[in-house]
Amino acid sequence: MTGIVKVKRYQGILLMALFACVIAGEAYAGNLYRYTNSRGFVVLDDRLPPEYVSNGYEVLSKSGRLIKVVPAHVDKPEVDAETQEKVDGERQREDKYILASYGSLEDIQQTGARKKKSLEREIQIVERNLADTRAQRVEERARAANYQRSGRPVPDLVKDVLAQLEEEENKAIPLLESRRQEQADMKAQYERYEARFVELTGDDAEASSTSPETASEPEG
Repeated sequence: MTGIVKVKRYQGILLMALFACVIAGEAYAGNLYRYTNSRGFVVLDDRLPPEYVSNGYEVLSKSGRLIKVVPAHVDKPEVDAETQEKVDGERQREDKYILASYGSLEDIQQTGARKKKSLEREIQIVERNLADTRAQRVEERARAANYQRSGRPVPDLVKDVLAQLEEEENKAIPLLESRRQEQADMKAQYERYEARFVELTGDDAEASSTSPETASEPEG
């Protein structure tokens, strides 16, 4: 009798696992999966081979819209209750912000696009200023070299200009790197907002056009 009970229990577990797989398959029916295969190539397909599930993948709609990001499975270190409570609180605040600030996926995309354009303009300005500064440094260095070739001392004015241009370049480089990092972070942030909106509402189509409440955007 004990053997029969164990077999039945094992069959029950298998049925539950199979049922979960069917439900998951129905939830994302008609969608696409983006994952990295064993050769390191990114693959976009309408099915996800089981051997790649633990490596993490993305679920996209047929139109290419990002729906869900499933991270790679890793053994997470134990987190103390206080840290976990903080993480949960941050997630709840972000969820509240998303639902209060956006009425549809289109709202999130439009807001992200506006911020992207604004940041791109800032980056272009910094890039142009950096290019101009470097061009001026080339000219001033050539001028200083002409003085040296002729056996004359480089005027203090030329030295001062070179020093000023070098200082401007040294300031522009980290500023440009910072803006580019901000651009990457913002892209990831709005992709996260889109995916989380779908998870919270279960709707990846345009929602109601009712203006949502305004809320303070959470940091990060």
